[in-house]
Amino acid sequence: MKEIYLLIISILLSGVIAILGYFLKSVHTEVKSLLKELTEYTQELRNLISGIQVQIDKSIETDIAEMKADIKGLYKLSQHNYSEIEKLKK
Repeated sequence: MKEIYLLIISILLSGVIAILGYFLKSVHTEVKSLLKELTEYTQELRNLISGIQVQIDKSIETDIAEMKADIKGLYKLSQHNYSEIEKLKK
């Protein structure tokens, strides 16, 4: 009788181990697939961030160039006004 119980327990234990192994294999495959997708999305996000940074840098450079042009224009205008004031003083 003990031998039958021992045989049944070992068969059940083997079944449980087989089910657990199958479960772990399927979970591993799923996790591997999810990690691959996550890696792809991460790379896409990095590319998007790089593109955004380039656009921001370009717009900052454009803004700086416009501000320089505005400052030069204002400087010329102030020089003109200064010379007009000097003429009026005489």
